Amino acid sequence: MKQQVSLVPHQHQLSQDNQRKELSMTLVLVCIVVMFILCQSVKIIPDVYEAVVCDHTAEVRVQHAPIPGVLEKIGQLGIA
Repeated sequence: MKQQVSLVPHQHQLSQDNQRKELSMTLVLVCIVVMFILCQSVKIIPDVYEAVVCDHTAEVRVQHAPIPGVLEKIGQLGIA
């Protein structure tokens, strides 16, 4: 009977350790997801701009303002 009683605190300690490990892994996964969303959202801005504004059927490419040009370069960088 004494052995069974003494195992309960040990099992409780293991349970707390497992909870801490799971919480740590959860935090890491959430950080990875947030980083992925941030990186992809920066890349999608120039992609949407290019899809909406740019004329892909024209032979000669029309020069755009410098800001959209920079956004296009950022979008191309995101592909790499």
